[in-house]
Amino acid sequence: MSTLCRGILLGLIAGLCSGLLSLTPWLTRLEDSIGLSWLFLLRGERTPGNVVVVALDRASIDRLGLDPEHQRWPRDLHARLLQRLQQAGVELVVFDVFFERSRNTDSDRRFAAAIQEFGKVLLFADLKRRVEQRGSIALVTESEVPPHALFATQALCNAPFVVPDRPGAVTDYWAFKPGAGGAISLPVCAFHLHLLLHRPDAFTALRQLDRRLLHLPEHVQALTPGMLNRITRDIREILVNNRALGERLQAKAGDERLLSAFVQLHTGPALQPINYYGPPRSISTLSFWTLLEMSDEQLAALRDKAVFIGVSEDAKWERLDTLHSAFTRDETAYRIGGVEVCATIFSNLVGNELIKRASAIERFALHMLLGFAAALLGRLLPPLPALATGSLLAASYSTATVQLFSCCHLALPLLMPLATALAPSLIAGLLLGHQATAAEKRRLTQAFIRYLPERKVAQLVERIVRVPGTERVSGICLLSDIEKYTSLSERLEPEHLNQLVNEFFATVFTEVECRDGQVSQLVGDSVLALWIDRGSSREHCTRSCHAALALLQAVDAYNRDHPEVQMPLRVGMHYGEFVMADLSTQTHSEYRPVGDMINTASRLEAANKQLGTYLIVSEPIVRGAEGLIFRELGLFRVTNKRNPLRLYAPLGEIKELEPDSTDLIDAYDAALRLFRARCWQGASSAFQSILERWPEDGPSKFHLQYSLRYQEMPPAEPWDGSLFLAK
Repeated sequence: MSTLCRGILLGLIAGLCSGLLSLTPWLTRLEDSIGLSWLFLLRGERTPGNVVVVALDRASIDRLGLDPEHQRWPRDLHARLLQRLQQAGVELVVFDVFFERSRNTDSDRRFAAAIQEFGKVLLFADLKRRVEQRGSIALVTESEVPPHALFATQALCNAPFVVPDRPGAVTDYWAFKPGAGGAISLPVCAFHLHLLLHRPDAFTALRQLDRRLLHLPEHVQALTPGMLNRITRDIREILVNNRALGERLQAKAGDERLLSAFVQLHTGPALQPINYYGPPRSISTLSFWTLLEMSDEQLAALRDKAVFIGVSEDAKWERLDTLHSAFTRDETAYRIGGVEVCATIFSNLVGNELIKRASAIERFALHMLLGFAAALLGRLLPPLPALATGSLLAASYSTATVQLFSCCHLALPLLMPLATALAPSLIAGLLLGHQATAAEKRRLTQAFIRYLPERKVAQLVERIVRVPGTERVSGICLLSDIEKYTSLSERLEPEHLNQLVNEFFATVFTEVECRDGQVSQLVGDSVLALWIDRGSSREHCTRSCHAALALLQAVDAYNRDHPEVQMPLRVGMHYGEFVMADLSTQTHSEYRPVGDMINTASRLEAANKQLGTYLIVSEPIVRGAEGLIFRELGLFRVTNKRNPLRLYAPLGEIKELEPDSTDLIDAYDAALRLFRARCWQGASSAFQSILERWPEDGPSKFHLQYSLRYQEMPPAEPWDGSLFLAK
């Protein structure tokens, strides 16, 4: 199985495990608690402009000399407050204060009269829980406890406000409380009143869509005390069981935010998330005493706003009717007042800023994709690039998640996918990749140890494993072969031949490795060396040519010193793409480059024999090399290559070139131009003139033969000037 297939398989396994883990209840609760808080913090704070909180706070107690227990405040103070708010022209008033019993008859009557006069007032109702033991079964019942009848009968609505009873930050609220007859939450009732004030046509549309809703009011004036609770409950019961009706209403609404929030609220779960705007006092807050003493000009700023009245302190030690939000997790931090949470929910509904949580399928898909990608990265890439890419993936996912939350209120899981999917999968991929690399090194060592000293094997293996198996890479291939090696092996004793070959290999390793190349394969007397392109192709072209020239010089020097043992060397070089293939079986291990580039280099090495040369390189190497002089040999076609190759012979550095070599290059280029122009007689004369001065010049001999042949039988048109090199 290839490395890519192994990586994909690992990614699928890691992604599947991560996806299944995301469906566990404890992980979901952890994400809702921690991940959602981080989304709030990363999104930042803002202040909604449609709602104001009037705080029953310590400052008002001190200023007005009131009882620290706010439920004991004189009710005529609340009456004065309502009169001031009515004078300001506010839209509606919500009291998050439980007026459980009557305290002063005259004061209470004035407050009740103010409620009736204002009209659009909603009061908090308590929710009592009773546990009745019936044998071994505990029967739990919940029921609403309205405020004192004097106030309850005058208010448009009396409703509880309940959040889940669990430790930590409060992230949700009960929009519709199960177990209490589907009690409607106080901010939800306030939202329906706002909707009736601004979009009475929504209720008209509902009456037209379902006959069971014909009793819905046409305007606010038609509302009677308690009616708002009933119609909200009826709408919920119908829409939650008939989503098609909600979709039809949504189609009528289009992108209108009020109706969109209305449909989403009634077709969604009873437990809804809270979209906090920031830490305590993020919503505009006025102290109770301040509002009583405000001027008419200052009151005008409250016009058309919804006002929520309740306990809200800015002191850490105040704990009455306060709770922890996503911005106040620390026990030492300021807590947020229940009235501000209530106002926050109302503003969420009015602004259609309801948080949309990812479904179980979406969470599964996200965890699986991140786990798959991370495992694949860890398995296919080296450690540092894998860690860098994994970090970039984590940063990109986090940024996208925060942006979606900020713009669309879509709460995708943030921390858990990174902690339980991306990080473990990346580590697993890296560990398995490390194990595979170690096993690959062992196989390579076994493959080369038969030919090379142990220290050379270690160096070679370390270089080769840097190229991932089956990954397509570019580079230069140098392939050399000792001429007449077969006859040499017949003449020499095996021990002597082995010594010569080892000395030759040592020379090859020295010249190749000191110029950043790597010997990849040794077979008999043949050597295959590579320069893998990692962004420095020009340097590799130059260094590989220097290595080939130095190798030929070293062999020439050896042949001069040992005239009885001649080992002329032929070298072919080509630039192209290849893969490092692991060709292993249970009994044999071999790791070598595979690709057309290797075959072409082999053809060029063999072409030396026909052209009478010892070093041939292809045109891509010539274009990349710097500081060297090359002699063009011509345009040639080789076996199994569709397009012809322009071949060259490196002669050395420009500054070291002798005048005699310059004369040869000029004369040969002139003869080659005549040959390509189909001037066969002129080309023949030119090549003969070259051979008179340089009798051993192989390329001139080769082209002279074709010039003479083409005088008798020219090549068919069209002809591109290329000649065929037999295998």
